[in-house]
Amino acid sequence: MALSLILGASSAWPGPLSGCYERSYNAGHLAAHQGQRVRKVILALTALRGHEPWVASFSLELALRGRKGLASLSGDCTKDGNSLSCAGDCDTGAFHLARAPHGKLLLTISGRLLLQRNGCDEENYEELTQDEENTSLLLGRAKPPVCK
Repeated sequence: MALSLILGASSAWPGPLSGCYERSYNAGHLAAHQGQRVRKVILALTALRGHEPWVASFSLELALRGRKGLASLSGDCTKDGNSLSCAGDCDTGAFHLARAPHGKLLLTISGRLLLQRNGCDEENYEELTQDEENTSLLLGRAKPPVCK
């Protein structure tokens, strides 16, 4: 089912949008975009039913330039026209998800994300602030083992 049909569907939120999306940026891309901090991103979406206004939950993991391991963020999403508006638990930021060509999703950061390394520990997070190089991430469908 096409993403446009899913995002435009009733508030019952059909399940096919549930899935795993990812993007890894190669050395050439990162060399051309020196200010980009994101090396890799993994997004897992799970449809929610009966939790209005929330229609999906998410888990977002990012590998940042100059840092080892993955920092993460989780939360829930609401419908916002033909897109999703997602907010992180523990006041860790927000982003929008919109349909992009070829079955991809465009993740657009709204202001900043506080990426956690130990749950909601305010002392241990990575801040990713929206700027020219760190605003939008184009994600494709991932193969099944990526999202656990």
